[in-house]
Amino acid sequence: MLERLAAQYNGQFTLAKVDCDAEQMLASQFGLRAIPTVYLFQNGQPVDGF
Repeated sequence: MLERLAAQYNGQFTLAKVDCDAEQMLASQFGLRAIPTVYLFQNGQPVDGF
């Protein structure tokens, strides 16, 4: 679904995925407890997530 939205909005936002097994430090910094986890960033700062 997120991939379709990214394509539909054609560059208005960037969708990025992180491999939490390979990037364990990053996952730890955000306190990820479930996969998938979605974060919305604005100006480089997380503003919402689920």
